[in-house]
Amino acid sequence: MGDLISIIVPVYNVKLYLERCVKSICNQTYLNLQIILVDDGSTDGSGQVCDNLAEQDSRIVVVHKQNGGLSDARNAGLDIAQGEYIGFVDSDDFIEKEMYQILYNKIKNTDAEVVNIGYRRVDENNTFFPSAVKRKKDAFISNKEFLRELYLFEGDVSACTKLYKKHILEKLRFKKNICNEDLVFMFELLPQIKGIEFVAEIGYNYFIRSGSISNSGYSKTIVDMVKNAEYGMELAQNIYPDLMPCAENLYYVQVLNYMLLLPSNIMNKDNSFYLRCLKQIKLSRNNIKNNQFLSKKNKYVLLVISFYPKMINRFYKLIKRGKH
Repeated sequence: MGDLISIIVPVYNVKLYLERCVKSICNQTYLNLQIILVDDGSTDGSGQVCDNLAEQDSRIVVVHKQNGGLSDARNAGLDIAQGEYIGFVDSDDFIEKEMYQILYNKIKNTDAEVVNIGYRRVDENNTFFPSAVKRKKDAFISNKEFLRELYLFEGDVSACTKLYKKHILEKLRFKKNICNEDLVFMFELLPQIKGIEFVAEIGYNYFIRSGSISNSGYSKTIVDMVKNAEYGMELAQNIYPDLMPCAENLYYVQVLNYMLLLPSNIMNKDNSFYLRCLKQIKLSRNNIKNNQFLSKKNKYVLLVISFYPKMINRFYKLIKRGKH
């Protein structure tokens, strides 16, 4: 039958999509699964859907808890996971029926502690889009090279496209109360492993909902992305100093997004985070000019922002309005 795999599904107000997600897990060709549904204080009836699904499949375990966010829900699942291997699936996504069989075969036949499968995006019209990660064949990617790819927006940051040996997650948890938590999770995971085995086959379907955080404008997410990029620079500086230009690329791009999307009325002396970002851009003008990974366009806009932040912010928003 094979080793037990625990699959953790955080659930919060996804009643419309939850059954599709869970059924795609229940219908896996790999059968020895513990399916942990963590109802994170849903108010739309998702919790009842979890209970109904558990009545249909004895492999499903349901946890009901107060709302604490995605990271807290995943951590609650990790606390009760019994499998030798761990996987994550977000509750509005769905997976191909052989995904965990493929991942299990790969992790058993290699020395890897983490394996990664390909993904694609799908919208509400059931239109599929290829991922930005261009890898046509199976490969082993060292921890350092995988980190480099993340810094350059070329890697697969998702926690859900991977299968993990349980022992490497025993002391590792998702950071609470932050957005873009998968990136920080990867930053903390990679130094603990030699690398990741990548399977080029598509196994994970990432659902794009209209009005989702990733499709909206300024929010806490934008601030957290800058803070996460700062964390990434600390990691490079302390462990992989030759990756600093790559890490700075991630940081500069996230700061640029922040400066462009920030409401102009809070670009003032009372906004300490804004002032910190602006000061860093000013201090980094030479680094920005010389960074081999930043595009010419991004370099130019960042340098102009360092002198005229409000003007560029307003000009960018005028252009965006014109396009709509």
